[in-house]
Amino acid sequence: MKILKVATLTFGLSLFTALNSALACQITGSVYRDADHQGFELTFSDPIPDTASSKSVATIHHSQQNLIYRFNVTQASGYGSIFLSAIDNTDEVVASEVSFPLYFFDEDLISATPAWFGEETSAPQYAFIADLGSYDDYNRRGTVSDGSRSLLGDVMWVHDRCQ
Repeated sequence: MKILKVATLTFGLSLFTALNSALACQITGSVYRDADHQGFELTFSDPIPDTASSKSVATIHHSQQNLIYRFNVTQASGYGSIFLSAIDNTDEVVASEVSFPLYFFDEDLISATPAWFGEETSAPQYAFIADLGSYDDYNRRGTVSDGSRSLLGDVMWVHDRCQ
C-alpha cells in the first residue's frame, strides 16, 4: 500500500512539473535558473508603476543569500535591444551603475529576443546578460568568501517555471 501511495505521489508530482513547464508564460512572470546549478534565480516581475520605459523588474537571488541585484528592464526603440539597469529598493535607477544588454535564445540557441517586450507568446528557453559576470566579480568578490556564496560568472539562464 505504501509503495502505491509513493508511486501515485511521484507520478502526480512529475505530471504537475511537466504541466507547469509546458504552460506558456511571458517573460514577465518567468523564473530562470542558472545553467551552472549554483543556486541563482533570475525572476521577472511587473514593471515599475507609472514609468513608461519600464517593461519589467528583474531580480537575481541566490538560494543561500538575500537579494543580490535588482534591475529595471527597458527596451530601446528601433532595433529593440533590451537592457537591465540597476535600481534600488525605491525603484530609482542607480546613476553610477551601467546597463547590461539582455539576450534571449530558443531551445536551439537561435536568437529569440522579442521585438516588442511583453508581446511574446511565451518566454524563451534561455537568457544571457552580457558583462554581468565581470561586474559581479568586481562588485562582490570581497564579500563572497565562504563556500556557500558564489559569484555569478558568465552564466546562461534557463527558463525554469512560471510564477
